[in-house]
Amino acid sequence: MKTCILGLVFLGLTNLMQSQNDFAAVNVDLSNYDLPVSSSKIAKNESYSKSVDAPIASERIKKFQALVANYDIRNSDVYDAKSSSTYTVVFTEGVNTIKALFDQSGTIINCEESFQNVRLPHSLGVQLSKEHPGWSFHEVWCHVDYNVNTLAEIKYKVALKKGSKIKTVTLNTQNL
Repeated sequence: MKTCILGLVFLGLTNLMQSQNDFAAVNVDLSNYDLPVSSSKIAKNESYSKSVDAPIASERIKKFQALVANYDIRNSDVYDAKSSSTYTVVFTEGVNTIKALFDQSGTIINCEESFQNVRLPHSLGVQLSKEHPGWSFHEVWCHVDYNVNTLAEIKYKVALKKGSKIKTVTLNTQNL
């Protein structure tokens, strides 16, 4: 009985502790957003910008990533200058999402990005067409994983269709 009471007291106290990671959500409209002309605007998250900047990425993905790189967590309602927390911010634009983890100073620590119905880069399309003759491109997804001070891992997942058959192929851009 004593263990049950102590367990309930402990469980009750853990619910009163404050979380070390705050959460925010941002809906994005890329139609009104222009890519930054100079890199001086993204000095805070320059490491992220350079890591995810792939010449084969579509313009829509580049715009979305630039918006995230320029986001200042210190202007958010969840930001608390007195607390040394991390902040998870989920950016959404239609079916596309970027989940970014910011530190107290506003630097991106890591990012998980998911884009649907994107245009497959030409070089990857040519490669797939040669490897899978007679198959057509049905759907294309792009997934990007970024961790601070490392190169981002960019993968394309392509659903190929031939008649009623559908198969999925994953391409890692670091092998190109």
